Amino acid sequence: MSYDMADPSLEDGSRVVFEREVVMELRKLDEPDAPGIQESVRARILIQERDGVLENCQLCLTSEEDIFFMFKCDVDQTGFQGLQETQKLMIGFNDLPGALANMLTACIKDPRTYLCVLFVSHEGVARLEFIQGMVYKYVELMSLNLVAASEDTVRQYISFRYKAMTARCSMLESNIKELKGLIKVKLPSLHMQLSKQGVM
Repeated sequence: MSYDMADPSLEDGSRVVFEREVVMELRKLDEPDAPGIQESVRARILIQERDGVLENCQLCLTSEEDIFFMFKCDVDQTGFQGLQETQKLMIGFNDLPGALANMLTACIKDPRTYLCVLFVSHEGVARLEFIQGMVYKYVELMSLNLVAASEDTVRQYISFRYKAMTARCSMLESNIKELKGLIKVKLPSLHMQLSKQGVM
């Protein structure tokens, strides 16, 4: 992949450890009890390490429905200590990426029991809550505060996605052309049949 095709999210040395589409319930932050809407959101977990030691964990949320939708949450060791104290988390900082990945995966595999609720405001802030449905009540497992990415960051990511998609389309067109040539040489009768049908 050429330099101009590089994912801008990785320019700071981060690497992606999780990337999946997750159905989340989107609600308004200033109207948390109002009914929300279900939307598929791409969740990415990126980590930064130094000498094998975790320095930063980032959760990035984007949407195929809205290319300008991009929220991020960065957690370093200091920030995690605050989360650990206020939310009484029983994991260490090094366990955070795996814990986030496990909760997101649970929401994918068992959406009736595990929920992701994203509260979004017009001021560019959001809160993501991971919730588990128990027999008699819902229990919040963890919540994270997110902020909307800057316009420059969103623009760079859109440019990257567009170039990557264009490259994939170009590769597919090349593969189709090669397949057509192979069929024409190896299976001329099939080629003629497909040509009559307007496929070739």
